[in-house]
Amino acid sequence: MSTRTYKDYKEFFEKVNEENDKKNYHHSYILLFSFLENRIQRLFVEQLKHRSGRSDLKVKKDANRQSLFWKLKKIDSGGLVIPKSIIENISNLSMKRNEWVHRALFNVIKVTKKDVDELYEICRTINKIREKQKKNPKKLEESMKVKKSIEDKRKALRLT
Repeated sequence: MSTRTYKDYKEFFEKVNEENDKKNYHHSYILLFSFLENRIQRLFVEQLKHRSGRSDLKVKKDANRQSLFWKLKKIDSGGLVIPKSIIENISNLSMKRNEWVHRALFNVIKVTKKDVDELYEICRTINKIREKQKKNPKKLEESMKVKKSIEDKRKALRLT
């Protein structure tokens, strides 16, 4: 797997912005969703390696074929806490994308700027988590657990 550089990401997002400027939101959405899949896959693989303590760990094909939702749940249960709201948002975006792919077969699809913007924000959030994971996975796990604890306490306070 090749290492991406800042220049690669800059060019990628310039292409997304160029498509948005042309109001070609369908293409922007496809590009961004591919980026999101890549970031989640990288988080998934690195989290498995980190938890097992083996840098040479190979992920089975069956695991690679699983849904984004499944991978996020595995990342979360593996110690890198992913906020439930992000998991739900990505699950909803994935269902929407699957519906669009089916509808595209019959040329009945309309992707809006709002759809692209929503996906763009999720991509940025997941990419930030991935960048932090690359820098210091143990520190990231600890900070995400603290955030989850605070979130759980807030929920508990709202219920009483």
